[in-house]
Amino acid sequence: MGIGSRHAIPLWIPYPNVNLSAHLRPKHCSVGDVGILRHDGSFEVVFNALMSRAENEEMHYKITPSFQPLVLQVERVPLVSQSTSYMTNNLVRCNEEEIGFQTILVKGKHQTAASILVLPDNAIVERLSDLNIRLIIDEYVAQHCVSWYELLNGTDTGARRRFPNGTLKMIGACYKAKVWSAASIPLLSEEEAASNLKAKLLKHSSSESENSIYTWEANHTFNTNRGSSNPKMNYHSEYSVAVELYTIKKRKPKSTSSGTLLLSSFTSSGIQGSMESQE
Repeated sequence: MGIGSRHAIPLWIPYPNVNLSAHLRPKHCSVGDVGILRHDGSFEVVFNALMSRAENEEMHYKITPSFQPLVLQVERVPLVSQSTSYMTNNLVRCNEEEIGFQTILVKGKHQTAASILVLPDNAIVERLSDLNIRLIIDEYVAQHCVSWYELLNGTDTGARRRFPNGTLKMIGACYKAKVWSAASIPLLSEEEAASNLKAKLLKHSSSESENSIYTWEANHTFNTNRGSSNPKMNYHSEYSVAVELYTIKKRKPKSTSSGTLLLSSFTSSGIQGSMESQE
C-alpha cells in the first residue's frame, strides 16, 4: 500500500500491549522492533534491536544472551501527503468528500485481497535516518540473526521449526496516528470481484470527544474497523497504524553460517487488514 511516496503495510490490530505500564505502551511496535507479522493483522514483537538490554527487559521482550543493541538514529517527521486515505492498488476511488470517501473494486481482479487505511488527521513517520542504513543493518543481521532464530526455535536442528527462515521481520519505519480507521476484503471470489463493491467512511461530530467519530457504510464483503472511533477504545495516544518491514533471512555460505537482510518484496497474501504490497 502506498502511503505518500512510500510503501507500507497497514496493521489491522495496532493497539499497544495493554499488559505494559502506561508509560511503556507508546514504545510497543516501533522502529527497530524485530518480530512476526501475524495473520490477524498484528505485529508480535520479540525484541527491539535499537533498545538496550535493560530497555528490552523492561518491555518484557526476549533477547539472546549475546544481545548487543544496534546504534542508529531514528527521526520523527510529519507524513507529507495531500491524501488522508490510502488503499491497495486493486481499489480505485470513486469520489472523495470532506465527510468521507467512497471506493469501488476494479472489475476483473479475482482471488486477491484489498484494504483501505484512513488517516483523517494524517500521521507521524518514525524512520531510520542514518546514511548507509542498509549496509549497517545488513552487517548487524549477518552477525546475529542465527541466534535470533535459535531463540525462537531452540538449537535442535532435528526438531520441526515453528518459525522457518524468513519469518522474522524488522520494522524500518512506523506510521503513528491518534485517529485512524480501516476496511479490508480478505479474499475475493471471481463473482465478488466482478461486482461494484463500495465502502464509505462517514464523519460525525462528537460532544464527548475532541476527535470526530467515524463510521463505515460498506458492502457486507468488507470487514470494517472503526479504529480509534471504537467506543471500547480508551487509548488516547498514538497507534502504530502501518509499518515498513524488512524480512530477516539467514544464509549458509560455503564455510560459515551468516545472515542477510533483504528488503521485503511482498505480494497479496489475504492477511486481514494487512495487505502486503510490492516495493
